[in-house]
Amino acid sequence: MAKNGLWIQILDATGRDVCNYDKPSTVSNTYQPYELLNLYQNGTDQYSVFVNSVDVRDTSYSYLIGFPLSISKLVMYVDTDRYNSGKTLIAATVILTIVLIIALAVFYNVVISKSYEKIRASLGSIASRTYKPVSKHRFLMEIYEGLDVLNHDIALADQQREKDTKAREEWLANITHDLKTPLAPIRGYAELLSETNTNIPSELSREYGAIILKNTLYAEQLVNDLKLTYQLQSNMFPLKKELLNITRFVKEVVIDILNTPDFGGRDVSFIANSEEATCLFDPLLLRRAITNIIVNALTHNDPGTEVRITLDADNGVKLTVADNGNGMMEQELGNLFTRYYRGTSTEIKAEGSGLGMAIVKQIVEAHGGVIHAKSIQGIGTTITIVLP
Repeated sequence: MAKNGLWIQILDATGRDVCNYDKPSTVSNTYQPYELLNLYQNGTDQYSVFVNSVDVRDTSYSYLIGFPLSISKLVMYVDTDRYNSGKTLIAATVILTIVLIIALAVFYNVVISKSYEKIRASLGSIASRTYKPVSKHRFLMEIYEGLDVLNHDIALADQQREKDTKAREEWLANITHDLKTPLAPIRGYAELLSETNTNIPSELSREYGAIILKNTLYAEQLVNDLKLTYQLQSNMFPLKKELLNITRFVKEVVIDILNTPDFGGRDVSFIANSEEATCLFDPLLLRRAITNIIVNALTHNDPGTEVRITLDADNGVKLTVADNGNGMMEQELGNLFTRYYRGTSTEIKAEGSGLGMAIVKQIVEAHGGVIHAKSIQGIGTTITIVLP
């Protein structure tokens, strides 16, 4: 109080000073009631004065608090009637709010419980494949729509799994048959050659040996195809990429194919728009892919079929193998790159493992490229590879 220049004076019921603290000498020691009122309203020349009263042990006292004029005095009056009515209104509002919150909580608890039961039942029916779309309410609409999408996706996955299972079973039957086909002559001719009491001319022995070798290589190819497709699918076959001249590479592949006895003299041409085009690729795998495409075009068409191979290296690498042969039916074209699938043409015997074109697609995609095919029955087939 002393720091801020305040003083205090306590008066008895007659207005006499009975106690004070730091009271200035200019301040009176006795007051009449009107003087206290005037002092409260106007203060003095040097001080603002706050006046109030208090009862202590049934004795009434008045007290004055004086403070410098530099400190403002604010007097507030409270209307007790309005204050009490306000308290009543606030209390009623609080109670009403609590009641509304409880009512809403009960309502949403009922709604959420019913919705939860519907969702739980729907999930169970999806798992048992007996799901039927529920009537959608605005509440939890997104969840119900999500259940419909989930059921649709699971149904598609089930259909695809059944399709894959059927194709795999057919493929296993075919691969088993194909493995038995070369093993039968291998075993037969091996037994003939192993008999000690049989005099087989050397020329005939060489013929038997050639047959055994041919069938052994065929069986080995089937096993290698199966191994390669699963290695590529599981990313277990590391690519050994090299930056090579792609034009020279494709030309060598074409020449190697035409130098084989089966395809010598066939009408195959190769055109490139650049002799110096380079590309980063695995030569072993890409040779396998390109060879497979060209050999398919030659094998599954008449000997007079033209096969045109073009290489465009202006923007990336675009390799096209087109023929004017038999073409494919829509079903064959749709399953061309499907594992285990063999063509349904009745004119040409289905040979091979059923993995060839699937492996081609895996090799191209492993290089970051894409492959697509177009075919019209009776007009021909075009297969295009695009590499980055």
